[in-house]
Amino acid sequence: MIQNGYGARKSRIPGVYRLPKFDDLRSVVDQRAGLIVVHQLAVTEETLWLRMLGREENQNLAIQEFLGQSTSSVLYGSIEKILANYRANLEANRPLESEEEELIMNLSAAYLKKREEWKDEGILEGILEGKAITAINLLREGFSVDLIVRATGLPIETIESLRDRV
Repeated sequence: MIQNGYGARKSRIPGVYRLPKFDDLRSVVDQRAGLIVVHQLAVTEETLWLRMLGREENQNLAIQEFLGQSTSSVLYGSIEKILANYRANLEANRPLESEEEELIMNLSAAYLKKREEWKDEGILEGILEGKAITAINLLREGFSVDLIVRATGLPIETIESLRDRV
């Protein structure tokens, strides 16, 4: 295995191997190098972006996990940017191998699905914001809370909290 060829030692983290320090580099930098064996990584949120760069079934499972992530997750935003750059680099640098073409197709599908989710979320946020503005305007005009609830479909609690802004 490649780990043995470089003298790598298992770390306490599954799939991560530490490389030995090289004497000629020790004085130049604080060397912290290692190998990551993607298919040995634990299936956690922290390893998701690495597992997505793996191969075959591990990669497919990670992409499916990615699709299940909330788009509001900080991790999701980071992964989305990394994958977009990775995809662009794969497409731009050389002719793609069949495995890379499949990866791009999977990433494209994942990206398009998330883009639709963002669009739907944006539409819903816009509708709610519009209803809130309407409710505020009706409150300013002196309309009753009951009438505003019927007109906007917003809950009474929301109308009451908006009243504090008027």
